[in-house]
Amino acid sequence: KTAGAEVNHPLWSKAMQSIYPRAFAMMAKPRYWQSAFPLTITSVCLAPTEYFLKHWMACFDLCTAKLKDKAVRVFALNGICRLLWTYIYRGNKPVSTTLRALESCIKSIIPPNRPIQLTPEEPLDLFVYILQLTCSRHFD
Repeated sequence: KTAGAEVNHPLWSKAMQSIYPRAFAMMAKPRYWQSAFPLTITSVCLAPTEYFLKHWMACFDLCTAKLKDKAVRVFALNGICRLLWTYIYRGNKPVSTTLRALESCIKSIIPPNRPIQLTPEEPLDLFVYILQLTCSRHFD
């Protein structure tokens, strides 16, 4: 079950649309990144669908850029999971558009010709969840 009327309430919509740009700007400063990142991801995921579809790819690109940094990789993977879930279940895009977006997302997370370099401290379940999420809704 996904949110519908809740995220489209005018006051909620206005709040999310005012929080997101400020939180996104705060992420540029390394000092605030760890607190601004979850706020940014949450605010874009809880925004109305049109607003989410307009801004989710910028957040996704930011997450994939942070995958190289082992210190924040888990935060980035959690953000990717939230963004993909919201895109799949609230996106309301045609299947072909959704599949193209998911394919490019998966290729940026898991490159096709390179193995994933994981340390024992990193959770494998986030990668499994991403694959499960994409395959459960669009098996193609």
